[in-house]
Amino acid sequence: MGCASVRKTSKSKVSLFQDPKMRSLIVEKKVSTNLVPVRTSSVVKIASNYSYSPNQDIKIEASLFVNLNSKNIQENYDLMEKISEGDTAFVRKAFHKTSRKYKAVKSVEKIKTSNNKDNLNLVKEFNTLKKLDHPNIVKVFECYEDSTYMHTVLEHLPGGQLIDYLIKSNMLSEQIAARIMKQILSALSYCHEKKIIHTDIRSEHILFDSKSENSIPKLISFGKSIIKVPVISNNGKLSRLLYTAPEILNGEPYTAQSDIWSCGVLLYILLSGKPPFAGKTQEILKQRVKTGDFSLKGQEWAKISSPAIELLNQMLVYNPSSRISAKAAMQSPWIKACLSGPSLSPNDTLALKNLSSFRTKQKLQQIVLVYIANNALSKERLSEMTQTFQKLDKDGDGKISKEELIEAYLQFMSQERAVKEVEAIMKTIDTNNSGFIDYTEFAAACLKREDIEDLDNLDIAFKAFDTDGSGKISAQELRELLCLDEDQSNSLRALLNEIDENGDGQIDIDEFRNMMIKHIN
Repeated sequence: MGCASVRKTSKSKVSLFQDPKMRSLIVEKKVSTNLVPVRTSSVVKIASNYSYSPNQDIKIEASLFVNLNSKNIQENYDLMEKISEGDTAFVRKAFHKTSRKYKAVKSVEKIKTSNNKDNLNLVKEFNTLKKLDHPNIVKVFECYEDSTYMHTVLEHLPGGQLIDYLIKSNMLSEQIAARIMKQILSALSYCHEKKIIHTDIRSEHILFDSKSENSIPKLISFGKSIIKVPVISNNGKLSRLLYTAPEILNGEPYTAQSDIWSCGVLLYILLSGKPPFAGKTQEILKQRVKTGDFSLKGQEWAKISSPAIELLNQMLVYNPSSRISAKAAMQSPWIKACLSGPSLSPNDTLALKNLSSFRTKQKLQQIVLVYIANNALSKERLSEMTQTFQKLDKDGDGKISKEELIEAYLQFMSQERAVKEVEAIMKTIDTNNSGFIDYTEFAAACLKREDIEDLDNLDIAFKAFDTDGSGKISAQELRELLCLDEDQSNSLRALLNEIDENGDGQIDIDEFRNMMIKHIN
């Protein structure tokens, strides 16, 4: 939470986050990351871009709460059974004591040298996920390090892997296949726009948020992702090889189009129930993938529509420069026909009304709303908001534009009024000044009255801000949360004075609740 200090370590146990080689991975030239450890006295500041001053707004976004935590992970989480296990990492279900919600904790055993690629991948995954705010990408919450392990706390996705979904469903309709594929492509399009290439798209890396019929698929495992810089693959295991693009096996670097090939393999499996390439050994499979030849013959393909096969052929083009982009694939005739725009439901209409009434300019209120949206809501409420967000996000790029929002409001009001309404909404809700409404901005602004009035939600948020458990939020705790420097004490005092009713220089639970109730009255 906030600008956590990294615990001092003995000479024999050097912190990987402080290691120069680790920092060289994290810090990219001309790219701001928020994860860069910068030593100022004994405190490592992690989110230094979040500064508060009278003349400069805080960028209120999901990553505000995603930081390194210097505590022992078991102080904040009850670690439970293993969900999955690999050669060097394992994932456990965990109970977050503050929010009383389940999370997933991914742990990698540290090696004394920082050259270990699994250590590097976990840091890279944390750093990459921190930049991403998309409904079909797994959320990251925080990271811990002890003398033996590195731990990343992630969103718990109990719906299982895509392969489990396929087995349970036996055979998918094209409509269901299109629904899943569009969401995966939306996540990829969002990543590619940010110059992030996943490089490891496969069925094992797509999990569902629940076991319900309309569960939401989420892309996970960003440890091998790359940003702009071309990387040559080492090909890896048999399962990974199946999804690898031919050009990678021929020694060429990964590009965004390599991800599209992997998605094409996924689409082939979704439509037919079997992979496009097979081989009993890695070498046999490798040679078949390198040729890029796949068959669309057989009984299973006789029932598949021509538009579906057309998109598949556009994704599995051998020449990467001729492959369709993720953005264009989402707009393919097949996906449009299968997913003709559903009308707005009562929940969608209520969300739009909440957007219109969201007018708070109190920064701490906005920060608390973001925390509640990310950490306190049930999966059912989050799923409800996600479905509304995706309906409004017509082009599927993972954010809502001014034009998309105007189109939605035109169902209730005139063009002139809709334009004015949306302009007011953008000024208030677009807190990071991106020109769009991001997923977390949308979720925070669309909270229902009962979400904010809920004393459990407010208590969860208060305890997250009250890091020392004293029952009051101090100036120091706010300073660490907002990453303020000592010379910004006037800004901090002004922020406190807006909420501190009894003038003791701290915020107690009653003042905290009053602040939030004022937001909805």
